[in-house]
Amino acid sequence: MAWEIAAAQSLGGRDNQEDALIVLGDKAPLVLVVADGAGGHADGEKASKAAIDRMKSAFAKAPAEIAAARQWLAQAIAQADKDVSALGGGPAAPRTTIVCAWITNGQAIAGHVGDSRLYHFKDGKVQFRTRDHSVVQLLLDMKRLKESELRNHPDRSRLTKALGGNDGVEPELADLAIAAGDGLALCSDGVWEHLEPQEIATALQGEVLETAAQELVKLAAGRGGSDADNATLILARMR
Repeated sequence: MAWEIAAAQSLGGRDNQEDALIVLGDKAPLVLVVADGAGGHADGEKASKAAIDRMKSAFAKAPAEIAAARQWLAQAIAQADKDVSALGGGPAAPRTTIVCAWITNGQAIAGHVGDSRLYHFKDGKVQFRTRDHSVVQLLLDMKRLKESELRNHPDRSRLTKALGGNDGVEPELADLAIAAGDGLALCSDGVWEHLEPQEIATALQGEVLETAAQELVKLAAGRGGSDADNATLILARMR
């Protein structure tokens, strides 16, 4: 079994790219990361880059066994939080989301802070998605919103947790069992706000994954219109 991975980005309707991504490794274990500099804060692109840079440097010590991988991932994200916090403090300090996946042939660990997401697809259906650290996710948990209403809610961009700001955060982690034919998608909100999960699931079953990633990002940016957010996506599937 082996992983096939593709990534794509779009500026959307914005003047600069505040999202960042990285794919680390060329064989299992691999680490995938997406970060989205928080809107309304200074230097979002610096915040996302700092998070990505930390994950890149931490990868040198990434364990091959899942027993140690959970602690490694939590510590790497915690250090990324410190790195982003070092960029500045205060209410408007640089902040970023982060979503990561440590993956091997039969297992994966998802780790995230904020509302960038990881989806795990099995048999063309959503098996798991990360829980957003956002106001609208809290409303969903309280059954005051439906999943389909998240993307259009006026508070959809209000985060309850992000890297940076000297607050100190703990990532949310999840263990995933992966089988041949399964797919993962890591994305910023500029993707998931405009795409249905089934559209991503269908793309993961396409013949050329790189083409699928590019087309999904283009579709998300198009649906966002002239003010579309940055869109970033990593697709991974196990053969």
